[in-house]
Amino acid sequence: MSEEIREIYKEEIEEEDADAKAYDEGGMDEEAAEFFEELEEESNVPAAPSDDDFEERVRARKAKVRRKKTARKYLFVVLIIAAFAVIATMCGREIVKLKSENATLQQEQKDLEKERDALNQEVEESDSREFIQEQIKKQMGLLNPGELLFTFDEEEE
Repeated sequence: MSEEIREIYKEEIEEEDADAKAYDEGGMDEEAAEFFEELEEESNVPAAPSDDDFEERVRARKAKVRRKKTARKYLFVVLIIAAFAVIATMCGREIVKLKSENATLQQEQKDLEKERDALNQEVEESDSREFIQEQIKKQMGLLNPGELLFTFDEEEE
């Protein structure tokens, strides 16, 4: 395809050169002469590139495209890593929170087990005669025969 482009470009330049030569020789009508004068004034068209220049520009363009693709790949990798870092941070916070909650619940469980053991001990003691007598004395104020009960008024401070 590059050969076709070069051929078309060369043909256009040859046509322009032929018209310019005719203009220089004066073999052109006035309208065409005015057109070429305006074209010369406005034109910033560079000379036809040589084959070496063309090949160099093609190589430069391909290199530029490769650099852009590589930059996009690196950007994609960086974005993926950043996304994983954000997700890991969020999960890490949740893990720390859950571990803290777990430790609190384990301590609460130990406290409840101690309370349960104390209550079981109290239930076992409640079957004994001494415990029943002690509770009767505390709650009802009853005494065994021959015992004396002393009550003291609590002093207000």
